[in-house]
Formats: sequence, structure tokens, C-alpha cells
Amino acid sequence: MYYLSLRFRRVLCMAAIILLVLSGSGAQFWMPRTQAAALWSDGYTFSDNVNHVTYGSGSWLVLGDGGLYAISGNGTSWEEKTFSKCGGVASVYAGGKWYVVCNNGYINASEDLFGSGWDAFLPAGIAQDSAHFFSAASDGTAIVAVGSDNNWGNEVVVTYDGTAWSSHELGDFQYFSHVIYANGRFIALGLDRNDQSVIYSSPDGKQWSPVPDLKPEQPLYSMAYGKGLLVAVGGNGYVYKSADGMVWEGAYSGVTSNELYSIAYGEGMFYAVGTHKTIISSVDGQAWTLENEEANAAQYTYVTVGNKQVFVVGENGVSKRASTVPLSSNNRLSSLQISPGSLNFDPDQEQYTVEVPYGTAEVTVTPVTEDDGATIKVGGAAAVSGQGVRAALEDDGSTVIQIQVTASDGSIKTYTITANEIEPSHNAYLSAVQVSPGGVLDPSPFTPAATEYDVLMDEQTASLTMTPLPEDSTATMRVIKGASAAVPWIGGDPYSLTLGKGESVRVQFIVTAQDGNTAKTYTFNVQRASSTNAQLADIKLTTGTLNPLFDPAKTDYDVQLPFPAAEIGITPVLADSLAFKKVRVNGQEMTDSELAAIPLTPGTPKAIEIEVTAQDPAVHRIYKLTVTRAKPSADATLSSLSVDGVLIDGFRSERENYGMDLPFSKEGIDVSWVLGSPGTAAYKVRVDGQEQNVTGLKDLPLSPGIPRVIEIVVTAEDTNVTRAYKLTVMRTQASTDAMLSSLSVDGIVVDGFRSDFHDYTVDVPFTQEKVNVDWVLGDPVTATYKVKVDGAEVSPGRLTDLPLSPGTAKNIEIIVTAQDPSISLTYTLAINRAAPSGNAYLGSLEVSPGARLEPSPFVSSTLEYDVLVEEKSDSFTITPTLADPTASMRLKQGTQEEDWSSGRAYTSVLGKGETVKLELVVTAQNGTTNTYRLNVARALPPMRS
Repeated sequence: MYYLSLRFRRVLCMAAIILLVLSGSGAQFWMPRTQAAALWSDGYTFSDNVNHVTYGSGSWLVLGDGGLYAISGNGTSWEEKTFSKCGGVASVYAGGKWYVVCNNGYINASEDLFGSGWDAFLPAGIAQDSAHFFSAASDGTAIVAVGSDNNWGNEVVVTYDGTAWSSHELGDFQYFSHVIYANGRFIALGLDRNDQSVIYSSPDGKQWSPVPDLKPEQPLYSMAYGKGLLVAVGGNGYVYKSADGMVWEGAYSGVTSNELYSIAYGEGMFYAVGTHKTIISSVDGQAWTLENEEANAAQYTYVTVGNKQVFVVGENGVSKRASTVPLSSNNRLSSLQISPGSLNFDPDQEQYTVEVPYGTAEVTVTPVTEDDGATIKVGGAAAVSGQGVRAALEDDGSTVIQIQVTASDGSIKTYTITANEIEPSHNAYLSAVQVSPGGVLDPSPFTPAATEYDVLMDEQTASLTMTPLPEDSTATMRVIKGASAAVPWIGGDPYSLTLGKGESVRVQFIVTAQDGNTAKTYTFNVQRASSTNAQLADIKLTTGTLNPLFDPAKTDYDVQLPFPAAEIGITPVLADSLAFKKVRVNGQEMTDSELAAIPLTPGTPKAIEIEVTAQDPAVHRIYKLTVTRAKPSADATLSSLSVDGVLIDGFRSERENYGMDLPFSKEGIDVSWVLGSPGTAAYKVRVDGQEQNVTGLKDLPLSPGIPRVIEIVVTAEDTNVTRAYKLTVMRTQASTDAMLSSLSVDGIVVDGFRSDFHDYTVDVPFTQEKVNVDWVLGDPVTATYKVKVDGAEVSPGRLTDLPLSPGTAKNIEIIVTAQDPSISLTYTLAINRAAPSGNAYLGSLEVSPGARLEPSPFVSSTLEYDVLVEEKSDSFTITPTLADPTASMRLKQGTQEEDWSSGRAYTSVLGKGETVKLELVVTAQNGTTNTYRLNVARALPPMRS
């Protein structure tokens, strides 16, 4: 592993970084009883040694040797990748980005581990392979990376925006191997020139000051910060700690003598890891517990805490993980309720006295814990947080209830409630009577001592509610309306009334106190007001539209009518049927029948007044309408002139003459137009001087080279104004292009193709049974073509899977006709498929060592051979090869027969003195066959004398 080898080479160089941005003050050497890692389990095995793991923004990032990095959203399933320019050593998540520092001076940055990829760059002043970064940390603004140069001098780079990095060389010491941000400062651990551990601090990552008088007994590798305490670990299980970062004290962990390479803090615990898969934990950095140790095992190189997990990685890609489960000391209630009754609960107040209503036999207390892990006892019996527990009152009307809360760590808090029953109430007063909107109480405001009131309803309100509220909720009520009998009523329930305009009624509420003797009667005289509605609900017109649109609250309107409108009718609609109206036109009162047809003069406004008087004659309103009939329009323009639905280029209403050239293929056109004043103007149409009785020209025929003149004469509503629009259309002559621009066989342009050359030949092998023929017209828009195959015309279009006969030419003709039908060209293409091969010979026949062929050497035309196998050979091999690869072959031995491929070896066991007969049948492409016969014999052992 790169990082571990570096550590061993320089003795004190560490394996990773820890970024824990925490705050705190003062040393804390005690914490409540805490469970560390509840259950350790082996995690994912990475493909190479692993040096570092970080958690940030919901994701995990692992770094390893050879540029390996791995990402995960849950710490369980991983996706492995490789950096192209970086051997990742350490990483930090800051400012919404991941930053990876590398062993060759590069820094990689990414906004999204799973999507955006990595940007690799060298900080200013750092050349590739001139620096080796070991660690990085951030305070939320600055990012600091530390390491060494090639001469083991220090390298420190700083950025405030993640892009611009500045380099800072520090005093006469070697380098920093680890940096963290803790308690408002950057703190770095490294080596001096004598290979002794040093610790520096910095407020900004640029200016560094050494911590004096350090005397650790062992080399230090890693630091972590938590609970106001800095803890460093190193060789032989050594722990070095400080409450302020300046004064340090050392001790051995007491549970291991292995090297400790990395330390992390989280969820109230310190965790350290090292050789032999060592894992130790501590709540205060002083007393340590051995969590894991395996003899002769791989070493763990890094540990981090994130997302309530402890994650350990190391050599050979091993990893281990566990969940953190701190035990809570929270023994407080978040809520405590009693029913009936109430108390002003404070989690820190333990004693309460509560008065409960007269007649209460039992109460229910409902305690809720702040911590879900805490348990509850009520009166010594187990209870459930959030569920009520009943407690009976004693004969004297009181009871004492104790609620005991036990935290997860065993600490206890006891809350005590004393409940006392109160005396019966003598209160028969109402505290208030609420009247719904639309009603007014008089006198106002309501006072409990006053027992008679008037309630005034406005005329828009038909229904009203009165809600009586007793001062004492234990009192009972009855209600009386007019001369009706009293009925029971519940205090706080609304009592509803519906009255007509001007109607009145008396309502009485009788309140009886809890003692059953004390009573009071409250009387309310309710009166609804008369109508004052002097509005219209609408003004209906026989023609035109009100401006603005009708609104009962608006009284002034304007009506603009076109010139053809010689009269108007109006119908005012009352909003209240009790009101009445008068209508005046130019000051003269009109009857309803006269309003049906009011005459209008062009350009002269007509004033119409509608006076509405409410049921209350003192209230009235006047609506005013000004109706104006327009003068005749002088607009004799067209707003558009189109050919085939497209506006003529350059059209303007004030321009009257236009010209248009159309292609030869355009045999007819549609001409349409829109009047500038379509409701008032009229028009006439002439084509080549002949008047047409049409609203548009449909399929107007065009002749090549002969202009067509269309005239549209528009007359305005004012008949003294006219305009004449003229459109001249010219159809062009026909195209003479009858050539091909391309001719292809099976997607490849025919060799030597030229548009001006018309005869071609293409040869294909016998194995090709079909071809595809395609072509492109020189003028694909106007030219047409016909296709003939062997003299017979076929459907136009690409020739697909055209069958070919062996040794026979397939003749294709493509006859192209130009847009001008008098011009035509014929392209011919002959496609020749080769005849089948008649070669049915072997090209070679080889035998295995220990055997020989007779006659020898092999000759293709010799069809019978002996294969003599030596006595010492238990088997033989023959390898036949075809002279023509298009031929096929079958191997026969006795009754056995199978297809055999060229060059395939045939091997068989042969006993001493045994003979075998083989046949190789070769069939040519055209069906011709040759049979090679092989007599294979193995020699007998020599005779003994």
C-alpha cells in the first residue's frame, strides 16, 4: 500500500485524515454510561488495499492503492472506480464538494460522487509528482491540504473557494502527516528533522505556530477531537491527549500493544484502529476497551464515524462496520397532563397541586417522556408514555400521584401531583354572548351584571346566531324564544334565528349555578332592519356591450355601436324586487315599451339615466349610459393576401401591386384575402380582366410562361372610398434533368459511376444469391423513373433481395424522365453471379508422428493410401485439409459417418496388429465428389527368438 509503505519508510507518517468540525471548551473527562459499537460485522472487501474512508452529505467515499476509489449511499453496497490522474490518499467534504488529495500532487474535486465526475488539477506552484499530499481538513470556509515534497520537505496548500490554491512552505521541519480542524483552529501533526513528532496550530492554514515541549514516548500517527479533548494515537498502543492543544499528557491504552494508525470521534465515543485488526474504544480518551484483535491478521489503516456508524478499512481491501448506540441519561417528561383539571407543566418542576371539579371521583394522568428509551411508573405500576393512567380520589376528595421516570442509563426523576376536589359553584352569570356578523349588541360590550339587551340585525342578514358563554362551565342553561316553552341549552352552543325584514323576537337565556339554587335570566330583543337596496342586478342590451362590464357598484357606462346599428333596446333588472325604477333618455322619461327601440343618430351620443329607489324611499341610485353610434368606416384595405394559405412576401395594407414566380410543378393555386374591415367593406374580384363571383379563388389553373393577373377591388362602408389590389402570378418552364447522381449495389457505389456514363457491370461470387440495388435521382423533386429487370418492368423503388442465378447475368434498366417529358435517359446494370466450383480434392493429408503415409508425399489426385503406425504408438491422428474451402467433407469409419471440417484432426486408439479402414468423401460446390480411402495398420511387436 502506498500510504502504509510511506508510513514505514518514515516511521511516523500516518495513513489518513479525520475531518470532525466540532465545537467545545474545556476538558471533559467523564460522560454518562454509553454502549460503544453494539455489534461489529465484516463489511465489503475492496479490490486493493484501502487507506481512507469519509462520510459526507449522505454518501461514503473510500480511497485505496492504484487510484482505486469506491462510493456508496448506505455503507453496504459499493461501486468501485479508478482515478485517471490520482492515487487518492485522503478526502474532505466542504462547501458542497468532495476534495481528494493525491500522492502525486494532484487534487480531485467533485460535486456529486454518483454523477458529475471528477475535476483533476494541480495547485499553483505544485508540479506533477513533485508533492505527496497526506491529509486535508476544512473549517467550512478554508480547505487545507498537507504533505511533503520529493526531498521530504513540507508542502501546505490552502484555498478559500475550492479553485484557487496557494502554497505555503513552513519552518525548518520535515512535513505534516495529518491535519484536523478543532475548537476554532487547524491542528497538524508531523515530523521534525530528527524524526520526532511535532504538533502545530493555525487560525487560517497559512500562519502556523509550534506547540512547545512535546515529549511523546512513542511516534504519533493520527489525531481526533471530541468533548473538548484532543486525542492522538501512535506506536505500541500509545495515547497522547490535551484539553487545550498546548499542554499534552501521555499514557498507554492498557488494552493493546499494537500500532494504532487512526483515531476518530463520534456519537460520544473515541475509536482507534491499527495492526492485527485492532479496534479500541473510549468515552473519555483515557479508559479504553478492546473491541477487536486478531493475531497475524491484516492491519486496519483508517476509522471514521458518520451517519451513526463506525467504519474501519485496511489492508487487502478489508472493512468492518458497526452501529453506534449511545445510552441516554434523559429522565425528564416532555408533557404531563391531568384530566379533569390542568397544570402548568415544567420538565424541571417535580411538585404540583391541582384542583379538580366538584363531584370528581377519579382523575387520569398522561405522562410523555422526552426520550423514547425512558420508562415510566405511575403509583409504582409500569405505565406507557402517552397513555393515560386512572387514579381514584380518597373519601376526603384528594389523592397523591407519583410518576417515576427512569432514563436508559438508569437515572431516575420523580414527579408528584396532589389533586384536591373543590366546593360546588354558586356562579349563575354569563361571561359573554357572542353575536354572529350581521348583528349588533346594544348596549355593547356585554357585561355579566346587565340582563337585558337589544340585538339589531342589518337588512342583508336573514339568519343570526347568539352564543351564550357561562362564566362557570358547571352551570346549566335553558332558552325561551317568544312565548315558547323553555328548552335545555348547552353553554357555548350557538342559538340560531331567522327573521324577515322588520321582524322582531324576544330570546331569554336562563342560567342555573352548580349548586342548583342560584339562577339568572338574560333577555335579548332581536330586530331586523328594512331593505336599503337601490342597486341593479344587470343592464341588458339588445346590441353592443357595456364598458366597463356591468358591476352593481358602478354607475357610469359607455356603449359604442357600429354604423349599421340604427337603434338599441335596454332592460334594467332590479337587484331587490321591493325597489322600483325610472328611465330617462336625453332627460325625457320613457316607458318600458319605448325602451325596446331607442333610435340612434350616427356620431351623436344618446344619454340614458336609470334611477333606482329602494324600499326605503330615502335611498336611491342613478345609473348613466352614454350610447354612441359610429360614423361609416372609410377602410377599403386588405389586412392579408395569401397564396396557398401563405401570406404574400412583403404584403402591406397600403401596397396594392404584387408579383409571384412559381415552379413548373405548380399547376394551380388557391388565392385568399381578408378585408381590413370585414364587417363593413365589400369587394369585387377579376381574373385576367374577367369578374368572378367568388369569396376566394380555388385551384386557379396556371400555364408555363404565361402570367395570371388577379385584381381585388375593395369598397369601404363609406362607398366613396375604394382600393384596387393586383397580383401577377408566373409559372416557370419544366426542368430538363434526367440523370442519376448515384447507383449502388449492396450499399456501395458502383465502381466508376458517373452521371454521364450509362452502362455498368458488377461481378459477385457464387455464394451471393441476392443483391440490393439502389439509386438517387439527380433531380429528385421533378424527375421520374421506371425500372426493368431482365426486360420486365417492376414496381418503382429500391430493388431488395434481387435473386441471382449462377453463371447468369441479371440485367437492370433504370429509365429516368425529366420534368420535361421529352427528355429521357436509360442506365443499364449487368450483375454476374459466378458459376459453382467443381474442385472436390483435398489440398493436404497429414498424419501424426509415429505413423507414415504410403505412397508419400500426398498427391490430391491419388485417392487411396496406407497409413502405417509404429508398434510403440497406441493411437494415430490424421488431419485432412480441403483444396477449395467452398467444398464439404464427410468422414466414414465402418458404419459410423459424420460431417468433417477442413483442418480438423481425427484421432483414434489402435491395438497392436489392428487395422482400420477410413473414407474421406469430398463434395465440390457443384456436387462433384471424390472419395479418399485410408487403410490404417499398427505393426505387431517383434518375435522373440
